[in-house]
Amino acid sequence: SYATVEIQGGRAPYVVTTSQAAVGVAVVDGNKLQISGLAAGTSEVAIVDQERAVVKIQVTATLIPMKSTIGADVSIGPKQSLDFGITGGIAPYTLRSSDARIFTVTPAQQASSGPFVLKGVSEGTGTLTVTDSTGTDFVMNITVKAFPIIVTPAAGTGKAGTTIALAIDGGQAPFTVLSADASIADGSVS
Repeated sequence: SYATVEIQGGRAPYVVTTSQAAVGVAVVDGNKLQISGLAAGTSEVAIVDQERAVVKIQVTATLIPMKSTIGADVSIGPKQSLDFGITGGIAPYTLRSSDARIFTVTPAQQASSGPFVLKGVSEGTGTLTVTDSTGTDFVMNITVKAFPIIVTPAAGTGKAGTTIALAIDGGQAPFTVLSADASIADGSVS
């Protein structure tokens, strides 16, 4: 990230230097000083005017911890997909599944900064490691499990030739309905 401040006083043109180029870069344009953070740390920025007057300021850059838009502990069903993003750290990000037989992760677009798609493959647990451009890791715990099917109401009674509507929750679509005795009742899912 960066910050822009206005230089007041002294005589232009101004020249700027930094004591720790790995921490940040400072650029002056007229009377505007722009400081960009590159890595966590502290650097001294010196501003020198035409008369060789010097003003020094301490600049501290901190790295914002990474997090995902879906949290660090995620439960997902087999064949289910979730879109998510990563914030913090410094993009681009590299994402690695601990076991692609349990879940996969891919960029939703061709951008290594996201958004990303998490897809459950089969039941199990694993970790998704996100590494930013500084080599800092953020680990997400991924659980892939089938969610139980709940039918509401659990039973229905009706007259012959009528329809009874039941709601299906949980499980993983598509669903199939089987009747124990098709001469009494049959079902379909819509």
